[in-house]
Amino acid sequence: MLTTLLAFLLGVFLAPAIRPLFRPVFIEMIRGGLVLTDEVRRMSATLGESVEDAKAEADAERAERQAAEASVPPAEAEPESAPSVEPTAEAEAVAEEPVTEDTADVVPAKPAKKKKGSAK
Repeated sequence: MLTTLLAFLLGVFLAPAIRPLFRPVFIEMIRGGLVLTDEVRRMSATLGESVEDAKAEADAERAERQAAEASVPPAEAEPESAPSVEPTAEAEAVAEEPVTEDTADVVPAKPAKKKKGSAK
């Protein structure tokens, strides 16, 4: 307790005497803080410009890709899910038959569908 009281009294009486000695130190600390703040602002601005440039470049590439996809004619575009179906022998035979008045009304019969769960 006595140490605390002595430290307080020394601070009260010695502070006015020490203040002129520490003033240049405090001013240098503040100056250093201001320089650091300016440097951080400059670095942040540079980083922000880099991010904006990268975003603009990515947007331009995306727009080019979309324009290229939109300009491809449908005949050249690949079908997304068109399965390749080869004609059967029956379909080829029907296609080769000449159409006459007797066969014009005839519709080829469709094969019967198998029911699910049948043992055939």
